[in-house]
Parts: sequence; C-alpha cells; structure tokens
Amino acid sequence: MPAENDTEGIEYLRREAIDAHLAGDGMRVLHVCMIALDNLSGNNDKRRGLSLVRWAFFLGLLWLLDDWLIYAIDSALEKVDDDSCGGGDTALIRHIAHSIGAPAHLGDRALKSLEVDPDWLTSRSHSIEDVAALSLAIEVFWYHDPHGHRWSEVADRWISAVPEHSLGAATLGALRTRLATQTSFLFTDNKTGAAPEPALLQKMNREEQWLITGWSLYFNLETEALDSFLSGLATKLQVNNAYYIKLFPLFNWGRRFRKPGSHDGQFLSLSRRNLIASRQPADVFRERYKHQFSSAFSKLAQSGFSDASANDRIDCFRTAMVNQIQALRSWDVGRWIESEHMLAVSSLELGARGSLDLARRGVLHAVRSNTVEKPGFYPHLDRSLAILDALNEEGRHSLISELLSAPRVRWNSVNRVFAVVSDAIPESLIGSVAKWSSTFELDEYYSKQRRADSQKAVTGGMR
Repeated sequence: MPAENDTEGIEYLRREAIDAHLAGDGMRVLHVCMIALDNLSGNNDKRRGLSLVRWAFFLGLLWLLDDWLIYAIDSALEKVDDDSCGGGDTALIRHIAHSIGAPAHLGDRALKSLEVDPDWLTSRSHSIEDVAALSLAIEVFWYHDPHGHRWSEVADRWISAVPEHSLGAATLGALRTRLATQTSFLFTDNKTGAAPEPALLQKMNREEQWLITGWSLYFNLETEALDSFLSGLATKLQVNNAYYIKLFPLFNWGRRFRKPGSHDGQFLSLSRRNLIASRQPADVFRERYKHQFSSAFSKLAQSGFSDASANDRIDCFRTAMVNQIQALRSWDVGRWIESEHMLAVSSLELGARGSLDLARRGVLHAVRSNTVEKPGFYPHLDRSLAILDALNEEGRHSLISELLSAPRVRWNSVNRVFAVVSDAIPESLIGSVAKWSSTFELDEYYSKQRRADSQKAVTGGMR
C-alpha cells in the first residue's frame, strides 16, 4: 500500500473510533482499535511513528474490556517508533496498561512511575483521544488512592502545564472537580451521600442532578423524601432516555423504602430494563462487564480457587476497576455499587486465605455494597472477619473509622461486622463504637425493622 493511502486509511479508522467513542459505543471503538493494532503487529516490513496511531492505544485502553487488548498493545508497541516529545506517548501508554493490567498488585512503584515532559503535555492537550488518555491516567491515580493527595497533585501539575483555553485544560479541570466531589460523596467521613455544592450541581445535566439527589436520599435513608422524589421522577423520565439504565438501580433498590402501590412490580421493572438495555450500544457494552466478571469468577470457583488461577483473579479485579471508573464518569452510582460487590467477593476470597489487607478491603467493599451476610452464609466473609484482629493498629483504626462513617443505609451491614470484630476495635475507638451502637439501636427505621422481623418470626413459629 502506498504511504499516502496507508496514512489516509489510518486517519479514516481514527475518525471511526472517535465517532464511536463519542456515541458511547465501546464495542465499535474496540473493534476499530484492534484493526489498527493488529495491522501494526502484522506489518513486519515497515515501522510507523507512534504519533500517527496513538489514538488506537489511547481509546483502546479507555474502553478496555479484557486482557487481549493489553497483549495487542504490548505487541504493537514493538512495531512503532515513539516520535513524541520526550517519549511521552509510550510512557503514558505503558503506565495505563500496567496500572489497569494487574490492578490487584498495583503499589506505590507504579503510581510514581509517570513523569512527562511539559512540552509533550502541551502537544497532547487538543485532540479528543489525547485528552481522554490523560483523563484516564488521572482516574487511575485517583482510583487507587482517592483519599490521598497524589492524584490531585498530578492533576494540578498537568492542568497548569496545558494551554489555558485548550480542551485539555477544560476537561482536566472538570475531571479534578468531579473526582474531588465523588471522594466526598462516596467515601469521606460524615459526608457520604452529601450532595455537591449548588454551584457544581448547576454545571451538571438534569439527569446527573437526579442521580445525585436520589442517591443522597437513599444513602441517608430519608425514606419519605425518597418515595416522593422517585414518584415525581417516574413522571419525567422516559424509558428511552440514555440515563434510564443508570437510574434503574435507584428505583429497584429503593422499592423497599417506598409506600405500597407506588412502584412497578420487580419483574415488570426488570423486563423493561432489559429491553431498554438491548437497544443502546452504551448499555450493551455496560452489560459486558457483568458477563466478563461472572465468567472469570465462575472459572475461579470451578477451580476450587486454585493457586494456579492468578489470571482469573486479576481479570476479576481489573473488570471491577474499569467498570467503576467508567460508571463514575456519568455519576452511575448504582453501577459503582455493583462493582463494589465484585471487589468484595474477589478480595474476600484472598482474605480467607490469610491476606490481612485484602480481608480488610473485602469487608469494606462488602459494607459499601450492603452485602454483609449473617454468619454461616458466606464462608469467605466469615473467615476474613475472623482474622481482622491480627491487623496492625493503623489497619484496625482505618477499618473501624470507615465503618463508623458509613451512611445510614449501610448500618445493618456495619452492625453485623461490629458484632464479630469486637477484638479488632482499637482502644481509642471503643467509646465511638459504643455511641454508634446506641444510635443504631434507637434509630427509628431500624427499630421498626427489628420489630417487624420479630413479629414475622413469631408468626412463622406459630405456623
């Protein structure tokens, strides 16, 4: 193929990939990127400059679904020459590929490894694919340490290095604000579920405002307000709205807090949800992550959780990680919670084998996904809880502190943990746990729930 036609063909693929990216069609993005990467790997006679094909690496990583793309990227990188300033393109690609490729084993070494030339940043602050890759790198930093300062320091450094009115400056600035807000919304002590400042809400679209308002009510168990909000929302939300699937978990999980007759039956809701999901490429792609995780975890379970199943374990962690990062781009909190459950079962399996840190993390993931079961139901959870008293002082303090700050909707899960890990409570937090337990016992919603459960048990016993 003549050189000019070759270049035109690559540019055509780039336009196709960007159009698919903007439409949220991840499957089409990956297909086009794989065509370009496969062409690079199979072309033994000619080397290309990376700048011409970097879009295939960047967008492929942004929509990564499984480890085949990681292998394709490694192979294709061997066939290109990095003609970017300071080798920045290769550094960015390798950093993201490594960080996502083995997330369960990521440590400080990977987080400190990305140093880029300011001139390279300037040159990569205008194109959609370049800014998307820079954003993904910051999201990965944030994901592994949302409470720390490293991700924000990287974001600030990059924002100051790109031209003031460029696409990169606007996108990275908005990203930094979103991640800081989501840290408070999802994690920070005494602020979980707190809505962002009004000025920030005004910059969000209508559907994102619905998501934030609804999940705030859900997290804080404001049941009457949630019922009223969802009833009003049902009259505004069309099922063909792109945010319908993102709002569905709020409707579905909020059913138990609503007045009788104020919502559809569960099976009707599920059938409608599945119909809508089948019609939108973005939602079809979203469902692939659930399938990917289920497949990897099923193979892991079928092997008896063998030591030889490392690839399946990494696949589980990677799928949950990428799913969460993508979910938070559109405030899809339900999808984030579903991924917390993925992380819970993946971590607890290793925690039950003696990994203290993964036992701690697994318990916290289970609490965040509200899936802490009663003793005897899930052996991996039981075993992980049993070894938490072996954590060092810092680890136990971190665990108990986060449990104490959990939003009201998770208090049942927290109470089940406290009932088992009393030996793991640091002396400095015993008073705080006692106060929390008293608040839980007196809480109107949970007191009513316990009375209903007791009555049900009595009625069942009489039969």
